Amino acid sequence: MSAIFSSREFRPAAIHVAVTLGLGFLCAIGAGTVDSIGVTKALMGASLGVVLLGAVLAGARTFRSSRAGGRWQVWQGAFWLLLGLSLLWFTSVLPTILFA
Repeated sequence: MSAIFSSREFRPAAIHVAVTLGLGFLCAIGAGTVDSIGVTKALMGASLGVVLLGAVLAGARTFRSSRAGGRWQVWQGAFWLLLGLSLLWFTSVLPTILFA
């Protein structure tokens, strides 16, 4: 097993990504179950906000871990994963917010 996967930083980063995506999916699923257009738009916007906030927090954790001399590479991977997914998420949420 490599040093990255055996470090104490991998588990918190993986949990951060899983919780962020879980909350985002929960908001998106909630948006699909309501009848009101306004609530649907708010929940879809909230799902995008959750994923973007998770990406920003992973980026901040990357910076703090780098300054402390820790395993910042794991957090950078989480940051780029969440940032890429937030861009994909944006392309699926934008039509719902604009045209629903």
